[in-house]
Amino acid sequence: MTNETLEMLHCAAVRFLAEAIEAYDRDRKDIVTFRVKRVQAIIGEIRALPTAPCPELDQQLDAIYVFIIGQLDIALAAETVAPIDVCRNILDDLHGAYQ
Repeated sequence: MTNETLEMLHCAAVRFLAEAIEAYDRDRKDIVTFRVKRVQAIIGEIRALPTAPCPELDQQLDAIYVFIIGQLDIALAAETVAPIDVCRNILDDLHGAYQ
């Protein structure tokens, strides 16, 4: 796994979640759903990448990614934007760590 690949995936996820939040504000649930599902797929791609040499860090990051996927499921089921914003902030922080 390269940091460049991980950074690119985090950047895309943050961008898609920002777009989902904007779509929510415009009452475009179709776009919200599409963007959130895309982020969940990106998180799946990140989780499938080869792991780093630090197993403890990998386990902690995986737990964060599982949490994000769950929160996005909640956001879609409850039609609420708050969990999307939380996930965007988490991913933005992780993205900043790779820069």
